[in-house]
This record gives sequence, structure tokens and C-alpha cells, in this order.
Amino acid sequence: MKRFFSQSLQWLSALMLAVLICNGVLFFYNRPTAFIDRTKASTNTIFYPGSTMLHGTEGHGYYTADRNGYLNPDLPRAKKYAVLVGASHTQGEEVSAGERYADVLNSRLSDGSSLAAYVCAQDGLFLPKIIQNFRAVTEEFRDAQAIVIETGHTQYSSDELEKAMVQKEFDEKYLGANIAARMSGKEKLTIKVKEAFPFYTIAKNQITAYKAKGHEQSETGDVDIKDYSEKMNRALALIRSEWKKPLIIMYHPTVSVNPDGTMTAQKEKTDDAFKKLCADNGIDFVNTGSVFEKAYRENYTVPYGFSDTSMGAGHLNADGHRLVADALYGKLKEVLAQ
Repeated sequence: MKRFFSQSLQWLSALMLAVLICNGVLFFYNRPTAFIDRTKASTNTIFYPGSTMLHGTEGHGYYTADRNGYLNPDLPRAKKYAVLVGASHTQGEEVSAGERYADVLNSRLSDGSSLAAYVCAQDGLFLPKIIQNFRAVTEEFRDAQAIVIETGHTQYSSDELEKAMVQKEFDEKYLGANIAARMSGKEKLTIKVKEAFPFYTIAKNQITAYKAKGHEQSETGDVDIKDYSEKMNRALALIRSEWKKPLIIMYHPTVSVNPDGTMTAQKEKTDDAFKKLCADNGIDFVNTGSVFEKAYRENYTVPYGFSDTSMGAGHLNADGHRLVADALYGKLKEVLAQ
């Protein structure tokens, strides 16, 4: 028995040492900040206001969360601005500061003293969740001139769309700055400890991602276009009724590099129906697929993938963000000039 306890202690010591070494490596390689869960708000979580994060698993990104817990430069919103709502592509954690499509738009739309394109994004905030949180978005950003919704797919299940139409309420006490102001010293210390131990945060995020796996995957089987159109139309009509100003949905499809050397923006079975439904509901639909294909034909630019991942896979790279900005710039310039 004594030998067993001695051996167990050695194993435990080795495990703790391995975790500490791994944590040390992650601190300088992939250091996410702690999330704060919330309800009755534009996103279900935010970063701790003022905290920094380092992302190195795809490309490289280093960002600081603003006073609201979103990834934006520490600048005020412009008098006329658009809010960009989306998931990790909109957060742009994988590219350097200045390379996200929000950053590119800001460099073109403003003089550098304020943000004309403001990021309100969260990992996993896919279209159904955006629709569900849309009323809160319109309340938090009621002074915005436009809302831009990012999506990587047009096809979602009937169940997801039904749940999306149950709108969440908004309460100002869940704004990032207000949450931070109410936090106790103990809660703030807990945040700092989590930031110092990215191993814990990453492990927790991986478990969350596993549970949510497939939620942003388009359906590959048969789809009842009539049923899909009915449900999606109700969802789009709902968000259109809650926002009378310009509303844009930016769709960035996945791409495939073909054996003959060409690149194709993949088309989903619901793309045409989704485009028509947007038009029927007075929503501007921007599909970056043709922009991606044109860039590839001209100079072999691939919008997804990094040197440490696979070409054409994963998140938007710096070129992809620039191309998305190209597709949105004209429309936003027109809207913000009004």
C-alpha cells in the first residue's frame, strides 16, 4: 500500500509538472482571456473588459477587449457607424490587428479617431443565435446607422430556426461596462487567475466547442425548400420588423481548390432561396463567393487558411478579410454617408 501511494504521488507530481509546462507554453502561444457569461444581451458571453488575448493556433492575433467586452480598438464609436455582428470570423482572432475586415473598413471609412465599423461578435454566434439575440442587438446599438450580420452558411435546420424566433430581452445591466463595475474583488481576481492559466480556459472552451459541434455546419442531405423558405422567411421578417434602418447579411461561403487548379466557392442548396428571402424582406444580401473566385483567378488568392493550417480551410486569413471588406465597403460607405 505504501508503494502504491508513493507511485501515485509520483504520477500526480509528473502530471502537475506537465500541466505547468503546457500552461507556460500556452501563455506565450495561445492565451485566451476569460469569458463572462450573460443573459439579456447581444451576445451570450463577452471578454473581460480591458483584458488581452493571444491567439496562435491559426495565424497570429493579439487583441485587447474594449470597455464593452468586444474586440475593438480603444476608440469611441463614430457619429455614424455600423455594427458588425457575427462569430469568430468577425472577431478575427486569427489575424493581426489592422487586418480584420472590421479594421480594413475602419481604415477606409473613418479618419482613425473613431470606429465606423464596430465589432459585436462571439465565438459560435451563428445566424440562428444572432436572430435570437437580434432584439438585444438593436437595443444596445440603437444609435447605429446599419447592422451587418455575418454568416458562413445559409442552410439551417427547422429546429434551429424555430428556436431562433424566441427573442431574448435586453437589460442594460448586462452591458460589459456595467458588469465589470458590479464585479467584486474576488470575481476580478478569479478572472486574473484564469488569464494566468490559459490551460484551464482552453480546456473549458474545447469542451464547449465539442458540445456545440456541428451547429454551424450546413445540411448536406435533402432539404425541403418549401419548409425551409417558410421558416427562414419568418425569421428574416422578424428581424426586419425590429430594425427599420439598413440591414445587411454578409455571406462568406467555404471554398474548394479543385484538381484542375481552379477554386470554387461552394454553393449550398438553400443559397438561391435565401437570397430571394432577403430581397423579399428588404435585407441587403452580400455574397462574397464571386469576390473570392475572382481574386483566385487573378492572383491565386485563397481566403481561408494559414501557413500553420491547411489552404482553403479554417478561418478567414488576412486576404479573406480584405476581400470581405472590399465586398462591404461600397454599401457601407453609401449607408454612412446618408
